[in-house]
Amino acid sequence: MRIAFWVNDAHEVKTSQTTSMLILAAKGRGHEVWVVGIEDLGVDGRGRVVARAGKPLGAREDGRLEVGAPEALDLLTCDAVLIRTNPGRGGRADMHSAALGLAELLEARNVRVLNHPAGLRKAASKLFLAGLPAHLRPRTAIGSRIDFLREFVEEADGPCVVKPLVGTRGQGVFKVSAHDPNLQAVLATLTESGPAMVQDYLPEAAAGDMRLIVLEGEPLAVGGRYAAVRRVPAKNDWRSNIHLGGHAIPAEPTPEQLAAGREMAQHLLGEGIVLAGLDLIGNRAVEINVFSTGGFRDANAHAELDYCQPVLDAFERRIQSPRIP
Repeated sequence: MRIAFWVNDAHEVKTSQTTSMLILAAKGRGHEVWVVGIEDLGVDGRGRVVARAGKPLGAREDGRLEVGAPEALDLLTCDAVLIRTNPGRGGRADMHSAALGLAELLEARNVRVLNHPAGLRKAASKLFLAGLPAHLRPRTAIGSRIDFLREFVEEADGPCVVKPLVGTRGQGVFKVSAHDPNLQAVLATLTESGPAMVQDYLPEAAAGDMRLIVLEGEPLAVGGRYAAVRRVPAKNDWRSNIHLGGHAIPAEPTPEQLAAGREMAQHLLGEGIVLAGLDLIGNRAVEINVFSTGGFRDANAHAELDYCQPVLDAFERRIQSPRIP
């Protein structure tokens, strides 16, 4: 099959990232694989969705994926497009929005797009999390008015977490309380460019969060081992993001976490989100990662398994069987 992987920048994909792992695994299966940066997408004068794209060659010495010289690619000739972009990283919001629009054009012309662009558009901000049933997420408020958000914090039984609606790697995320002298300044800063989200801080967060990968409405497992890692905060930070100094350790989801993960995954599948990463604290999600879902490197290493293979199995089934929604 001819498969195009869409990424933020075709020359900045690291081989340690899940995206590279999937790209090289697809190439290893004999598929014709292309890597496309979103700035290289467009529509030509004949109405075709086209790109300047390169084929993956392997790992470079600097840890990045080596991509061949760019060639003209008519994406209508592809069997599938796998969207592995990250709108929360690197700005260019208009370009990411346009890429989803182009993906919708391809989907309408019978090119399989995973995850579904309409579902990705709905999930492009943390606002999507608020659509989950209340028992699957922390108490949450979203708004642009400082007094509205401040009232939520003042009514909370303990600390709260405030974050931008679009972001990644823990950037712009603050832990605040009603008597925090910086509360007004934090809320003012986060609402300068639009709405912000505030959630109750969950006490279990002190032990970190769990990244649980879900695939086709179920927690992903191989041989009874679930694709999950626990991210533990660094000593000088309360956030567990790896890029902020946190570290990943093996995790074994509880039956309650698996049940919650399954319920969330079914909700996501209804939106066309086949693959996602849930960041759980206890049995509730604090983040849902639907674009460039990560966590595979650590999950593979801890379980000594290859979780990329069942993902590609699922994608191949969907590409070959358009009857699957």
